[in-house]
Amino acid sequence: MTMNTTGVQQPTVQTADINYAAFLKLSRVPFVRTAREGSRVLFVFEQIEGYADLQRMWFNRTAKGVLPDYADELRALKSLIHMDKDR
Repeated sequence: MTMNTTGVQQPTVQTADINYAAFLKLSRVPFVRTAREGSRVLFVFEQIEGYADLQRMWFNRTAKGVLPDYADELRALKSLIHMDKDR
């Protein structure tokens, strides 16, 4: 969980799957931070209303998106992994 701007605890979801994380960012799910679990980098997002629908669309392969935007999100997330390794 994380605090939102009004000071209320906001549930979070996390994934180590960079492709899924890029899809969540492309779907405008608020990104919270990266976290470490051993050598893995986890991407942490707010668990917004409608998250279960996004998850279902991703795993059923019914999600739609703009490929160049998706590639941009992947690049941004990869840079976070490299920044996190430097800490």
